[in-house]
Formats: sequence, C-alpha cells, structure tokens
Amino acid sequence: FQMFIPNCDILDVEKQWKKTMKKSKSKPTGDLNEIVALQAKIKTIGADRVDVYAKLAVKGDGVEITSLYNLEGEYLTADKYPAKAVAIERLMNDVALVFARETVNEEIKQGKKDLKSFEKELKKVEKDGDKIQGKLDKYLKIVAEIEAEKASNMGDQKAKLNDISNQKQAIENSNKKKRVLKK
Repeated sequence: FQMFIPNCDILDVEKQWKKTMKKSKSKPTGDLNEIVALQAKIKTIGADRVDVYAKLAVKGDGVEITSLYNLEGEYLTADKYPAKAVAIERLMNDVALVFARETVNEEIKQGKKDLKSFEKELKKVEKDGDKIQGKLDKYLKIVAEIEAEKASNMGDQKAKLNDISNQKQAIENSNKKKRVLKK
C-alpha cells in the first residue's frame, strides 16, 4: 500500500507513523529505510495482530509511505482482503490528514500574520493620509486668505479709480472756472 503526503518533512512523517503504530499497542523500531511494528493490534483491520513494515521516501515536496501488512504469515492485498485494504487505506489517510490539518493550520497562521501586517500598513497609510489632509487644509486656508486679500485689493483698486476719476473731474471743473474767469 502506498500513500503520498505533500508538503511535509520526512522526519515529521516518521514521527507520526511511529506514533500511529504505538497506538496499535506495538513498539515500532527502525528508521526511514524500514520501520517495523510487530504484533500491532489495529482494530479496523481485525482482531488478529499484524506485523507492519513501512518505508518512507522523499518524493518532490512530500513523502511517500510504502507499507506492508503481514497477517499470520500472509501479506494483505487489496485483491484477497478488500475490506482490510479499505481499513489500511483509512489508517494511511488518517496519517496524511494530520499533515493536511497541519498545512491548513500553517496557512491560517500565515494568513493571520499577513493580515496583521496589512492592518499595520493600513494604519500607517491612514496616518499619512491624515498628515496630507492637514497640509491640504492648511493650504486651502492660505488660498482662502489670499483670495480674500485679492478681493479686498480689487475693492481698493476700484475705490482709487473712482478717486482718480473724481479728481480728474475736479481738475476739469477748476479749468473751466479758470477759463471763465479769464474772459
């Protein structure tokens, strides 16, 4: 029986496989090349004890488990023992699920870390936005003051033009009087 577990480390898979075999009241021995669990009592396979031999190998970004199950001198196969084969596949799937859950938990952990980082960046950008708005408000106030000064200046110019016009009229009137008095 074979199972590929993606995105995991071979030492972690070895540890989990041994832990699973210990739950079956066996003492697994060996290393990555061959892990042997003699007289394992795996309830889903049956009441009889079974010898389990497993080999782990790195394949790409994951680990492949190859396992053999010896029941009373005969190796279990899917053809001869379909019900037991389903139980073995479930057992192997349970081991793989540990790593799937771990992967999802890591994704959640990383997602939360990224979210926290984005929230921190948002606060910085909002603070920058507040500074920019402050500058804009300051400049808009200055522009309003300049526009008020310009409007006042335009009023002053009109008043001076009116004064000039009145003064020219006064001079013209004085020139008329002067001509009348010369006669």
